[in-house]
Amino acid sequence: MSYSSPRTIPEAISLVQNKPSFAFIAGGTDLMVRRSMGLDAAEHLVDISRIRELHGIVMKADTVSIGATTTLAELATSPIILSHLTALAQAALSIASPPIRNSATVAGN
Repeated sequence: MSYSSPRTIPEAISLVQNKPSFAFIAGGTDLMVRRSMGLDAAEHLVDISRIRELHGIVMKADTVSIGATTTLAELATSPIILSHLTALAQAALSIASPPIRNSATVAGN
């Protein structure tokens, strides 16, 4: 198994273009569980957690954008989410324990 940690979206894409077996990860909270169950056999892991464009919660006009690498803890405590999408904040709090929510990401979990 190999591991890469790109800093840009184009870099992440270029890392997987010729790889038949890969997985994007960010928090990696489910990776070992899936591997132990034989459900994930990706030969190359691409950690997208350092790509800034994929992180954060932003509101523009009447649209809320949530980045793929935003953690569940950030989702649950974001002033934007608490003000405009209260049910989403509550749902994020109902998932896993606080330590897991600190690393589990929106896209991964």
